[in-house]
Amino acid sequence: SSVRYIVASEDKKTVWVATNKGLVRLDNETMNATSYTTADGLPNNSIMSLELDGKYLWVSTGRGLACMDTTDGTCKTFFQEDGLQDNEFNRGASVRMGGHLYFGGLGGLTYFNPKDVLRSFSEERKLRLTLVDVAVKGKTVHVGDLSDGYEILQGMVDVAESVELSYKENFLAVELCIEGLHNQHVEYEYSVNGGPWVTQGVAGNRLFFENLPVGENQIRMRALAFGSVSGERVLTVVVHPAWYASEGASLSCFFCAGACTNMSSDVWKPDASWLNIFSKRKSMRLAYSSS
Repeated sequence: SSVRYIVASEDKKTVWVATNKGLVRLDNETMNATSYTTADGLPNNSIMSLELDGKYLWVSTGRGLACMDTTDGTCKTFFQEDGLQDNEFNRGASVRMGGHLYFGGLGGLTYFNPKDVLRSFSEERKLRLTLVDVAVKGKTVHVGDLSDGYEILQGMVDVAESVELSYKENFLAVELCIEGLHNQHVEYEYSVNGGPWVTQGVAGNRLFFENLPVGENQIRMRALAFGSVSGERVLTVVVHPAWYASEGASLSCFFCAGACTNMSSDVWKPDASWLNIFSKRKSMRLAYSSS
């Protein structure tokens, strides 16, 4: 790997090295080296430049900016959607000056006060979770769209409380967002019919639900970002059965079966009185013919 930039801690005990294959931490006392990559939370392995601000190491990359807490190795990431000039930065293009950090990239210069940025992310946030899309068979659903005769959306998508589907289309996808935050910072979770919470991971804002059983299905969704948890968004998905499997159809079949049984009993199993009448009428016809 090639070295692109080097920065040392104030006590000179630690050296941080930017390479094209990740970030490297060198301990000058033990000479041990520790590598950090996207698996450790960096947005990209192509490290362009580095700037230290106290215990925080700011890392510009080929795709975004990261702030690493050097005490535990955790990272916060930032992208163009968060206000950066561009996601791609230039090699060695950084400086710390006047309490601000400056990073150069393809789109110009990104500068900020690191303390202000960290303060804004350390404050407890009120996350507003919004449902922005519902899709069936890969197509966005609009008010008035039908699923085998059933109106899918019961109201506009952002305020809809229920969705109705045919048993033939018992699968859907929903898309979520947190107002004011890019999805790169947000984890989404869901629970179906009281089951355990399932985490989609960062940027997984599209949830897929397949083979939902006939009847009412309650889907609970929530979001997590910067130590805060949003309120739950609940969506009821009603899956209608085939007509022959519905309760009404089952009752109709039951009564029809009963009626047919009674008719069968009357026609094919006549009692003795009916047999006597038929015998008398046959005798009368024979007597009339012989006369």
